[in-house]
Amino acid sequence: MTSAPWQLRLRDSATDAEVLDLAREYLASFDQYDLAMLPARCQPRTLVCAHDISSYAFDLVGHYCDKSDATAGLVRQLAGFFTEASIRLSEIVTEANVREALRGPA
Repeated sequence: MTSAPWQLRLRDSATDAEVLDLAREYLASFDQYDLAMLPARCQPRTLVCAHDISSYAFDLVGHYCDKSDATAGLVRQLAGFFTEASIRLSEIVTEANVREALRGPA
């Protein structure tokens, strides 16, 4: 699947749980051999909460790959998705806070 459908599915996610499920599904869509070739810092990890997604995005973006690195394209692809997932999680929290503020005090 190309990245566009994944991005659309991220934008349609309404809860932390949906983003987490999608991130797990995204990782599962890759060949395990390719993922195993990634540098240690970029290896997929267990995704339990929103912090795990943001932490993984940070590690992927912070990893330096030169163009001759065979895994550079995969690292960039993963970094793009997990950065977008982290942004979507922030948006979900913001949307919930706005709804709460509009309701006012109980």
